[in-house]
Amino acid sequence: MVTDALSRKKRVKPKRVRAMNITLQSSIKDMILSVQKEAVDESARLQKGLDCDTPKSGWQRNVEYPKALLHRLIAQDMRMTTNRVI
Repeated sequence: MVTDALSRKKRVKPKRVRAMNITLQSSIKDMILSVQKEAVDESARLQKGLDCDTPKSGWQRNVEYPKALLHRLIAQDMRMTTNRVI
């Protein structure tokens, strides 16, 4: 009797699995599109020069630099100051 009950058990249809794959793929596609849109917005903002900041050290006052360049200049200034102290 036990073997008869197990052999009659219904199997999962592949259509359900395919539908789940389509759902997952569409959500991944939406995620990729949203990240691409953010990257395009970020590059447009950088090209317009809105991502600028004023440096704090004295020899760079009143000059605007992009943040990536600003961090390099501050690190370079700190290295030069450290070399003078030693």
